[in-house]
Amino acid sequence: MENVKNKKSRLAFPDMAKAAGIALVVVSHDLYAPEKLRSYACTVSVAVFFVIAGMLVFLSGKKDRPFTAILKDRALRLIVPYICFSVIDILMLMYMNKKTGAELISGIDTAVIRTVSLNGVSVLWFLSAIFFSEFLWLLLLKCGDRCFKNETAGAVFSFAAAGFLWGLAEVLYGFFTAEEKSMTALMVMQTILRIFPATVLMGYGHIFYLLYERTGLKDALAGKKRSIADMLTALLLLGVSFVASSKNVTADLRTFFFGNIFLYVVTALAGSFGLLLFFKAFESLKEKLIFKIISFYGRESLIIMLTHTDLLVLYYAEVISFILMNRISFIGPLLQTFIIIGGVFVLELPLIFVIERFFPFLAGGGSRHGRKA
Repeated sequence: MENVKNKKSRLAFPDMAKAAGIALVVVSHDLYAPEKLRSYACTVSVAVFFVIAGMLVFLSGKKDRPFTAILKDRALRLIVPYICFSVIDILMLMYMNKKTGAELISGIDTAVIRTVSLNGVSVLWFLSAIFFSEFLWLLLLKCGDRCFKNETAGAVFSFAAAGFLWGLAEVLYGFFTAEEKSMTALMVMQTILRIFPATVLMGYGHIFYLLYERTGLKDALAGKKRSIADMLTALLLLGVSFVASSKNVTADLRTFFFGNIFLYVVTALAGSFGLLLFFKAFESLKEKLIFKIISFYGRESLIIMLTHTDLLVLYYAEVISFILMNRISFIGPLLQTFIIIGGVFVLELPLIFVIERFFPFLAGGGSRHGRKA
């Protein structure tokens, strides 16, 4: 989160939106989740993290910091966990091969190629994508500042440039996949091209909050009226995003596959801003226990993202859900999904404690409490 000395002044709603985002990440990896919900989660779960990252670029004033300082900070927070968990993934794969009687190095070559190409094993693609997209967005912002004296105009210019690059990337990917390519070449191409849509999502988040503060929308309504307006707008946006998702195929930013791009963008943005505004309506209640718990899971979302599949947390949560389903007859697929999310969050607690206490470098540095994410 933004660099805030006074913990009480820290905005809670981005953390709470990240908690919802990581819950959707779990849903996207849960093969037993209802198909439409899982398809929706595949788009919104990733998009909301890039949108929030763009907001935090604005709130933290990163574009005014030297690139070398940003590089050091982001390498510590993103690339070090990427390397560590890549090694863990490869060792886990070797262990599973030995346990199942498969050839010890079966699949290791693919895992190594994914790691070296920064395509990422399992969920690790997200770390390289957010690392490079943040740098591209900051570079575009600096270019915008040089071209325009007005900050808003510069940000809009930067966003337009990011959109152009995404369009260009789509054209290049079309030419690239017209002929059969090697797996390595495809992985490298996906690693490079997905940076551009990720940058667009980041740009949306940045411009949204810039306009929100600069145009006076932040203070347009007061107290309960503002919360009610945020809530109603959030519900409308979430409804729109779910309908748009149901009309599209299951999109996957990792593999640069979006189906209908218009529907993808509507789903991603309406869903992301819907979650942000939903939790913003509860910002004044952030000291309540339930919202403290939600914020906690948002702050620890990186650990949950990196461990819920690779360390089999999701698997055990699914096992628990099936045990409950065998004993409680009214549990259907949707309720099972919520049980699995809850199971993952509970099972993650000891992992969060151990990593934060003894291996903080796995999560990008020191404790995440009260520091920027």
